[in-house]
Amino acid sequence: MEKKELSIFNAMKFLKDCFDEHAAKDGEKATMTKKELADLLFFFHFQTENHIIAQYFDGMDKDGDEKITFTEYMSYLTKLFEGF
Repeated sequence: MEKKELSIFNAMKFLKDCFDEHAAKDGEKATMTKKELADLLFFFHFQTENHIIAQYFDGMDKDGDEKITFTEYMSYLTKLFEGF
């Protein structure tokens, strides 16, 4: 595996591991609640005011089921980084 591919793999693994660790707090590793998202944001020193968390959560929860899947999480993060 080339160095660039390895760094992309490591970044993806990091994002997946972070999601899994915080999503599993309620015993359901496959989805993340708004509280678990708030915990993840707090852990990484992001703003954690309720309106900011709600904005992120609503942007991620595309199907409106009040849970975030890893696919929804990654889709949102991808859109955030498109401008960089």
